[in-house]
Amino acid sequence: MTKNQETIAKAFRFNTGKSMLDSGDFYGRHYDKPPISEEQPLVRIDVYSNEVTATIETALFLAETCEVDFDIQEQFDAWVALEENSDLSWFEAGETFANSVLGLTQLARDNTYNNENDLSQDYVWEVYAADDQGDWIYQDDALMVCYAHTGCDARGGYAYPLFMRCQGDYSIPMNIVAEWRISEGTLDKKELSQEECQELDEEWQIGYSSCPSYQFSKDIEKVIEDSATIDSVEVKLKSGEIVKVWASARTDY
Repeated sequence: MTKNQETIAKAFRFNTGKSMLDSGDFYGRHYDKPPISEEQPLVRIDVYSNEVTATIETALFLAETCEVDFDIQEQFDAWVALEENSDLSWFEAGETFANSVLGLTQLARDNTYNNENDLSQDYVWEVYAADDQGDWIYQDDALMVCYAHTGCDARGGYAYPLFMRCQGDYSIPMNIVAEWRISEGTLDKKELSQEECQELDEEWQIGYSSCPSYQFSKDIEKVIEDSATIDSVEVKLKSGEIVKVWASARTDY
């Protein structure tokens, strides 16, 4: 793994302990799962009866869309180890460091749990910059601070802050849902053209729907038995076509 991948993957398996709000003793916690490997697929397909879902491996997704600012990360690690900072929670430490040490202002904050997503793990994100120069989403010098959720219940169990720069035009990763495309298909045993496939899968893509997997599942009549793999599945649509589809996470922005 690259240093960037390794650093992010480590944070998403950080042992955050147990909380009174956490039902992990019954359901399990993310930090108890096997280490995240670059050999894992970025997107995994799962089938439940005739419902098809996709899961984006959060750590690998962030490693493709963001770069850890290692200079700041190392500075934070040294700062948070000081005795006077030992009583701070990770959220308090991240904000205090960004404000007091880096001299930055928090412009936005949210939890991916609050929006449609296909992520394997949620995270809290914060955006900081030296000055509020208009719409925070387009800030050129924006620093994204990420707290991985590694417990069970989303109300608790968040790891130490990662200080990151989002690659592309935005200060945070924007598209955290998977989209679906047809690789091949038939109707009444006649092969579908590329244009016909594109007309069918248009509604299953980012930009058309906030939850493409829901749109896709609505159109399924049945899943073709034993066709599902980690990265593709064959289904019969309610409109009669039999298609092979694959899911992807959009990281090119």
